[in-house]
Amino acid sequence: MQKARKVTGREFARYFLRCKPPAGWGKRIGVAYSGGVDSTCLLFLLKRFLQKSSDPTLRSLPILAIHVDHNLRPASHKDAEHCKDWAQKHSIPIKVETVAWGNHPFPSHTQPGFNSKKELYARNARYRAIFNIMKANDVDVLLMAHHLDDQLETAILRRNRSQLGKAGKRQVTPIGLAGMRHCRRWGMGDPWSGIYGLEGMSRWICRPLLNITKKRLVQTAQDERLEFVQDETNEDHRMTERNRIRALLTTGERNFGLVRAQNPLRPPPDPLQPSSTSLYNFVQEYNALRDDVDHAVDEYLLNHMGDSPVGTYHLITSNGLPPPLVVRHAVVLRILRYVSPFPWGSPDAEAHRQLASLTQITNALWPYETQAELDRFLQLDLAKPRRRFAAGGLVLWQPTPTLGIPITQRTSQIVAKNSAMVASRTSFGWLAQRQPPYNRKYRDHSPNEITIDITAQLFSRKPFRLVWDLRWLLEFPEGAIDLLCKDRFKKAEYREIPPTGEHLRYLITPANQWWQPAVVLADLCYGGEKKTDLQEYTREAKWRPTAKNVHLALPSVTRPHPGVKMTFIRTIDVI
Repeated sequence: MQKARKVTGREFARYFLRCKPPAGWGKRIGVAYSGGVDSTCLLFLLKRFLQKSSDPTLRSLPILAIHVDHNLRPASHKDAEHCKDWAQKHSIPIKVETVAWGNHPFPSHTQPGFNSKKELYARNARYRAIFNIMKANDVDVLLMAHHLDDQLETAILRRNRSQLGKAGKRQVTPIGLAGMRHCRRWGMGDPWSGIYGLEGMSRWICRPLLNITKKRLVQTAQDERLEFVQDETNEDHRMTERNRIRALLTTGERNFGLVRAQNPLRPPPDPLQPSSTSLYNFVQEYNALRDDVDHAVDEYLLNHMGDSPVGTYHLITSNGLPPPLVVRHAVVLRILRYVSPFPWGSPDAEAHRQLASLTQITNALWPYETQAELDRFLQLDLAKPRRRFAAGGLVLWQPTPTLGIPITQRTSQIVAKNSAMVASRTSFGWLAQRQPPYNRKYRDHSPNEITIDITAQLFSRKPFRLVWDLRWLLEFPEGAIDLLCKDRFKKAEYREIPPTGEHLRYLITPANQWWQPAVVLADLCYGGEKKTDLQEYTREAKWRPTAKNVHLALPSVTRPHPGVKMTFIRTIDVI
């Protein structure tokens, strides 16, 4: 058997620079260091590259090794000690965090059902512990040592799970088979692993080894005489499905049901040219497909975006034929993630990335494929009977101006000022907005707290900030309550002394149908009955402003309020 090549410094430099986050490397780079061969090689290669770099900024960039002791194996403490010794030997600072099971936010390992989900709990605890260390040590970027074999295992794992849908229908798009990205935002988390909120949007995970096989990393460790530990649980095929896949791959198994990626954005391959049957090539083809789709989605959104209120997205679909189906799915996923109140980056925000939901949305947004079908759609005026709908992610899709109805006469409440629409009178599209609670009976259905009492914070007159609905950041300066009331009230006494009382509350609530935030002064004494219980009040007026609410501040692009700065924090970017 041919000997694997070790990873060269020049090769690592290329992969490292490729995964640079858009915001740069930050003040310090963290490395998830388990002590195994993969993370040991990553830490060694990174330190050597930075030391030899001709860029003075990179040469002075500090590293922090981060090790999490899961405290679930007898040998885990020895692994932690090995990591400390190895890092000290190579002059690399290290932080070690031991998971304290049973102490918030970690569940007790004695609770029923813990063992059946041990791997999931351990993963969530690891990410939470790493994130806490990053926050405490000014680390904005985390490097992880996932490699090409991990990519292959992930693709097979997702392919297997995609077959569990109803009647065997695939529940994920082909893009899911591309595996992990070289660079991505940490994201807002999810209710199961933890909510990271705004702080997760400014931190990054980078994986510079995704194009390198496990064998080459092992060879690198041998050639460089790197010491590492072995986690015996990674080889136990009884523990996880990933371990079972890994065991099959080591035996040479190739029948995993993977098919070659069909890329409609590139010319078809020459049938006379021999194609590689390597499983690694399958994954890399899907990676190339994802890169092409990302670029196509950026172009499509740029050329088909209409004006709309902040926090919504207006997609003009009448400007030509739709893009290929895989691009349409990606466009929908991007918009769902942007508008949804679920954590950015979580499956919930993207309708669980299920093909059934994506198909429902794409069929409604683009009910035609060919020019003939589009001509028929226009001829029969089929844009008129379109109706609003929702298909996951708590995102509501509303049709924008219908054919044949002048802009000035439309009855829709949607504000769309797209110039092409006004000029042609025949353009149409869809506006995606945060979905309100379904009806009065289920008004409390929301993943987030949408009525927040800020009375105490305002009267403290200290600056503070908070995230509302996982979509908006509200920043209040010192003495914000005085600025809010001075700008709103005409009565001199209220301008000088903000109104107070047992029945008065200063709240953040939805301001309008677009689910933008408002700072309001709410009178809990209404309807002839005094209600001082905020929860009782919000059950009746949680998301619909009442006559007793005085709006102190609303989002405004042209006239920002001096008492509060409101910023929409979600991004439409691919990462």
